[in-house]
Amino acid sequence: TSTPAFTPTPPPAGCMDAAYLADVTIPDYTPLEKGEVFTKTWRVQNTGTCDWPADTQLVFSEGHQMSAPDSVAIGPLAAGDSAEVSVEMAAPEGDDIYQGVWRFASGGQIFGTYLTVVIRVGDAPTPAPVAPPPGGHIGGGFEIGGHVANLGNAAQMHYAGMTWAKVQLYHGTDASSVIAEAHANGLKILIGAVGDASRAADPGYQEEFAAWLGTMAAAGADAIEVWNEPNIDREWAQGQIDPAAYTEMLRRAYIAIKNNNPATMVVSAALSPTWHNPPFHWGDDVYLRGMVAAGAANYVDCYGIHYNSGTTPPSQTSGAITGDHYSWYFWGMVNTYWNASGGTRPLCFTELGYLSGEGYCELPSNFGWAANTTVAQQAAWLAEAAVLASNSGKVRLMIIWNVNFSRYDCGPAPGDPQAGYAIIRPGGGCPACDALHNVTH
Repeated sequence: TSTPAFTPTPPPAGCMDAAYLADVTIPDYTPLEKGEVFTKTWRVQNTGTCDWPADTQLVFSEGHQMSAPDSVAIGPLAAGDSAEVSVEMAAPEGDDIYQGVWRFASGGQIFGTYLTVVIRVGDAPTPAPVAPPPGGHIGGGFEIGGHVANLGNAAQMHYAGMTWAKVQLYHGTDASSVIAEAHANGLKILIGAVGDASRAADPGYQEEFAAWLGTMAAAGADAIEVWNEPNIDREWAQGQIDPAAYTEMLRRAYIAIKNNNPATMVVSAALSPTWHNPPFHWGDDVYLRGMVAAGAANYVDCYGIHYNSGTTPPSQTSGAITGDHYSWYFWGMVNTYWNASGGTRPLCFTELGYLSGEGYCELPSNFGWAANTTVAQQAAWLAEAAVLASNSGKVRLMIIWNVNFSRYDCGPAPGDPQAGYAIIRPGGGCPACDALHNVTH
């Protein structure tokens, strides 16, 4: 029998909603003089299903108010339209980093994304942390999980506050037992689906791949990540890397998945954080903008994102020993992806991890940048990342890379130290589980 036609549409939004599009003035960490008066302007979009009414305001939420009024009138804005909103402020008199957070309100109800202003005044130290969100706990619809080799540590995952497990499966694998096992352990399941890189751009193969994804959705997969890092030639044939070609795969996948299970969340392939160097690899920022231009927002519930090369706390935005490319920083990745995608869909970290060789032999030479990261730092940084992601208004899901992988190639030759990312450490301890428990309970 033929499959009924399915017309993909963007996931439904709430009646009153708002998304950040760009900083028009005063990008984060703009240096200002003490007492300097400035106007912060954001470009935003009404992403809800209702027009904003005449009483819509931008209201101060938390952080440093910087001599701004408690609220600024915004007025009406039709659903789908964008506008620029501004607040006049003044830099405080102390040498420091200052951050303020603003939200939209109407009829006494707060809605939409968080708008932030971050300035560097006088001789503020650099690097400097972004002020952590109040409360120090995750909340809202945000969830965390872990990429697993197996579910033998499900109890520790629950203790850490994880509600998701991720596994990666190759095209053709029967996913039904994996899905059932995750559900039996009280966990939702995200399947990272991969296939034949040499055939990835072939429309016929894309149809086969999409049909397989449909079977996983029918078997109850809670989320499916469609492919992995298609912007590099390890995952997509060299010379054929093209965001429009991947978006066509995503379109076919979205239709097959939603036809079989509308509740299955579709996550776009997280990209490899890298610079632009065709034909070997595309910069992930350039590639993501190409996906958006090709209409990817119509075929995703969440944009996938990877971050596993940090050597600093997630609040830090400069000063890493590795350099200042955005991919070395948590906020660099979040803001780059949010801005490149236009803020129209949330972000899903399908890998977020910190590497520590503590308890193992020397790290492989290609991972030497993590030589000074301790297990205590790994634990603290994962917990801090969970809080920052939860409170950003930009991130829906954070999958920790990883829970219990065992491979560890020793240096000085290049290799793969997967176990160094694992939160289950040699001997079975899990300091990160304790740190995460403290922010999830």
